Amino acid sequence: MKLLTAFNSFKGTISSVQANKICASVLSKNFPGAEIIEIAAADGGDGFLDCFSQMPGARKISLETQGPAAGMTVKASFVMREDEVFIEIAEACGIKHLKGMPLRPLDASTFGLAAMVKAAIRRKAKKIYFGLGGTASSDGGLGLACGLGFNFLDKDGNKIDNSIHGLLKLKKILPPENPVFKKIEFFAVSDVSNPLLGAQGTARVYSPQKGASPKQVRLIEKALENLALRIKEDLKKDVSEVKGGGAAGGLGAGLAAFWDAKIEKGAEFIAGKIKLESFIASSDAVFTGEGIWDRTDFYGKMPHHIAMLAREKGKKVFCICFENKTSSIRPFDAVIEIKSFCGRDFSIKNPRAAFEKAILAEIENIRQKLSKNSKMSL
Repeated sequence: MKLLTAFNSFKGTISSVQANKICASVLSKNFPGAEIIEIAAADGGDGFLDCFSQMPGARKISLETQGPAAGMTVKASFVMREDEVFIEIAEACGIKHLKGMPLRPLDASTFGLAAMVKAAIRRKAKKIYFGLGGTASSDGGLGLACGLGFNFLDKDGNKIDNSIHGLLKLKKILPPENPVFKKIEFFAVSDVSNPLLGAQGTARVYSPQKGASPKQVRLIEKALENLALRIKEDLKKDVSEVKGGGAAGGLGAGLAAFWDAKIEKGAEFIAGKIKLESFIASSDAVFTGEGIWDRTDFYGKMPHHIAMLAREKGKKVFCICFENKTSSIRPFDAVIEIKSFCGRDFSIKNPRAAFEKAILAEIENIRQKLSKNSKMSL
């Protein structure tokens, strides 16, 4: 019997790799002789690097760069395989770097990503994939563009500040004359389809999660409206309604505007890149999941995508999550809700122990469902 574990991260508690290891450990003890394959999965945010670092020939490259706040230095990594580079943007401008510190939604910047791009170009990268998610910034890619040679000027021809207040004063965008990225293909990988602006745009939907007050939300929206206007006027591109443009504080739109990036649907792109379908096809059953399973998961999240692939191949598929908000097990054969077995408080304080305990509590149910597949040897 071959079993596949392919978990999303449980945001802020258990990584994809850790979830796979815990699940695989429990399964190996209860199904001796089973072959268990562990594949890191992600939608585009947390765990993006883990997905590609597991590929043959991949190597992780680390460097120091600016964090989300000016004057902050962080250690960031990206993955390179042949001539392709994978950058998880939270490595440089993630809100994780501001833990225990005041959030500064008007000043947080993507500037630190520029050093990562330059390092990738020095290593002869031809394609750069950005995993969008977990950022502290809402700058529409202003910081990254500044770091890669674009000039953003005010009405007097002076460079604007690298901030939301700077964007409010923006009157002219000048592309670099000899861009180092001219022959590089850029891709934005995201699990959201929100546009840059409007009721479902990045300011109103996501900036409150980054510490923005109602007044600051309005300032960010106004700043990004001005950025979109200047992009339309100076670069002859309209990114205001691009699907996924609102991802990562508008970086999706910025990548499309400044570098003609193609915006990829996270789950589909990553699954294809790591050949997840072939792993599912060669397995008898699949175990996947993430922190919260709710109706948003039906719109582009990796566990749902995995479930659909497993269903197409006639495979058993199980979901393990902290909380199931759908009141249904579909499209899975079973949904194991961790808090139901361990309680909310214990699960939050002891996420790994709770994860293991929940699987163990349901192991006989799993065994029964697997035994219904006559091809399996239990």
